[in-house]
Amino acid sequence: DNNLFNLRYETKQVEENYSNILNLGFEIGHAFYNSNRHRKEDEPLGQNYHADLKARAFYFQNTAYNYELDLALSLGARHERSETGARDEVYRTVAGFVNSWDATDHDSYNNDRNNTAFNIGFEKGLKNNLSLYGSYSESFRIPNIDEHIKATTSGNFHLKDQTSKGIEIGFIYQNGRTGIDASYYNMDTKNEIQYDQTVNTNLDPIERQGINIDLDYKIDESQKIISSFNFTEAEFTSGTLTPGSGGAGACNNDNTTYCSNSSTWQNLMGGGTSYSLAGKSVPLVSPITYSINYVNKFRNNTSFNLGIKYNDEKYVSNDQENVEPKIPDYYLINTSLSTNKGPYLYKIGINNLTNEKIYDFAVSSTFHDDNHYGLSNVYPLPERNFFVDFKYTF
Repeated sequence: DNNLFNLRYETKQVEENYSNILNLGFEIGHAFYNSNRHRKEDEPLGQNYHADLKARAFYFQNTAYNYELDLALSLGARHERSETGARDEVYRTVAGFVNSWDATDHDSYNNDRNNTAFNIGFEKGLKNNLSLYGSYSESFRIPNIDEHIKATTSGNFHLKDQTSKGIEIGFIYQNGRTGIDASYYNMDTKNEIQYDQTVNTNLDPIERQGINIDLDYKIDESQKIISSFNFTEAEFTSGTLTPGSGGAGACNNDNTTYCSNSSTWQNLMGGGTSYSLAGKSVPLVSPITYSINYVNKFRNNTSFNLGIKYNDEKYVSNDQENVEPKIPDYYLINTSLSTNKGPYLYKIGINNLTNEKIYDFAVSSTFHDDNHYGLSNVYPLPERNFFVDFKYTF
């Protein structure tokens, strides 16, 4: 159950050479969570979770335009008070909950804290159809109740709030035929919340930086090319993993990395008592992606589209060590034909035209031992498929 109240005030001032838009707001929300669990559907309930999350926030956003200077300035902030509580009850006389390894009895959790986010940005028009823009921001994300409930297997609901700081700077160029939007960004994130194997956890600090380029080129009145290019470098800036311990057939798998006596730890990861994450790539992030679309509007209401997408190789989920085989890179070709007739839109197309056998997501085995090295659960993308769309606008 959730109660939410949001009050927002907006005022606009528009003059010949100046305008301003101001938003002020207040919101309060209170979520209540109760969940009764059983091991199997035909067995009695044996564990109850109770939790609540209350948040109160004030926020504002102001954007000012000076038309003589061709300048826009924006400033915003949000201050939030969050209160989280959680507890559970385990009935050890119920089948499936008798032993401590059947179900974890969590300690009660209460956490009250404050977070503040803000942003500041500008866009300045220059001569020759060129403008510059930039921004700086600080943000946060608090864990929701479900994430707290599945936070750890060690008997507590604790998760830290995720925070980040980021900058972006770029330019926009536009003339009659060509449009370019290019930018560079850098973001530092701490305590990023991620679902890791079977629980939610906070990751070690991560730095992301990259370049985004969007380009559209008008060949003539009926043909144009739309493309984008993205380069992303996402790496851990600190953090270590410690190996599990034990004999070859009885390793302690409490840790989420390989055991100290495994061939993988000794040969691929260098051995020792710890493994540094500094400089390791963040899983599921492709360093390079781009797309190119050719659009031909050969009649007033009919368009043909042919698009090519490329995704670079990337590490599988649950592989912070960067030792598992990567998800391969791939190309994907899609095409479609659409037409408008009054309020009707008709569209037919083919996705994955060349019938590639590809996948974009995989997670490495939860058993980090030599026998499971290189094994992962793979979620394949559709092979060649056809579609028909119909839309009517009232």
